[in-house]
Formats: sequence, structure tokens, C-alpha cells
Amino acid sequence: MSQKRPYDHRDDVSVEESPLKRRALFKQDAPKDTEARVVCAMDFGTAFTGYAFAFTNDPDDIDVCTPGGQDAGKTNTSLLLDPGGNFLAFGSEARKDYYMHEGTGGMLFEKFKMRLHDTHNGAEPYAQALNGQRQPLLKVITLSLKYVKEEAMVKINRGQVDPVSALEIKWMVTVPAIWRDAAKGMMRKAAFDAGMISDQN
Repeated sequence: MSQKRPYDHRDDVSVEESPLKRRALFKQDAPKDTEARVVCAMDFGTAFTGYAFAFTNDPDDIDVCTPGGQDAGKTNTSLLLDPGGNFLAFGSEARKDYYMHEGTGGMLFEKFKMRLHDTHNGAEPYAQALNGQRQPLLKVITLSLKYVKEEAMVKINRGQVDPVSALEIKWMVTVPAIWRDAAKGMMRKAAFDAGMISDQN
């Protein structure tokens, strides 16, 4: 559900981390020959995820949104994959679907963002589902970002006569400033694979 209210700077900050410890990991600007029509900021947290967007011609009208089937507040940062590793659901819907089938409906990943701290040793980090199965961490993060990005695109274009393309959106994602370069690099790679930015570097 989307709700409109006056901008509050606290909306840009996850409740998990101090604003003094967060900075923008990347800002995907529209190409020079394309003017950004929308700014979309994503708070991809360890436990919860949310996003907000505004059209550049009306920057004070901000839509604060919750992805993945929850009506109020941020949704759970939870990803559900089928036994073959294909996307099924994200957010509260992912948790509901998983427990509805008593844990037999696939692989549910939660709090996987914490695994980014394991990227410093050079080995490829994995995320472990509640049933013990594992998937590459990069894949889990990429599929999560891709879902939120695609849902945001649908909401942004709702009621638009002239559809907004991904290249006309300035995407912003914040991360803790204390993260190691390897962790920041993996987040950037995931955003690139999710189609949020055009430059991996």
C-alpha cells in the first residue's frame, strides 16, 4: 500500500542503523541526454525493507511504499525461492507462503544481509535458508533488489500516460559507512545485476 505524507528526513534512515553511519552506496543518474523524471530511494535493511519515490517536477509529493504484501511500515527482508532456486516471493508474503506450507514450500532466506561481513576473506559467501539449504549470497541479494525495483517501477508508472523507464529514474541505496569495500562492492554488483545501475564500477 502506498501512502502520501510530508517528507520527514527520518524516512531515509533504517531504524537499525544510526544516520551518522550511513551513506549513499551509489546513485544511478540518468544518462546525460536523459533527464531524471523520478528519484527512488531504497532502504534495504537486515530485517526490514522499504522504499520511497518522488517525481522531480513535484519533489515534495513523496510516496512511501512497502514492498512484498505488507500494509503498513517496512516489510520483512525475506526472500522465498522454490527448491530449484527460482524466485517465489519477497517480504511478508514470502514468510506467509513459507509457513503456510509448514516449511515445505521452498527456501526462505532471512537476515542474509549480515553475511556481507564474510566477503573479506575472498571466498564466495553463501546465504543459508531456514531449512539449511544454501544459495550464493549475490544471487539472494540480487533477486531481492530486483523484486523491489520492479514493484517500484509498477507503482511509479501507475496512471502515467508517458511511462517512466528505468533509465529515467535516479536510484539510491544507502549502506552503513563502516562496511568493508568488498561488501559495498557486492551490493553494487547485485544492483547492477538487478538492472538498477548501468555501471558496475
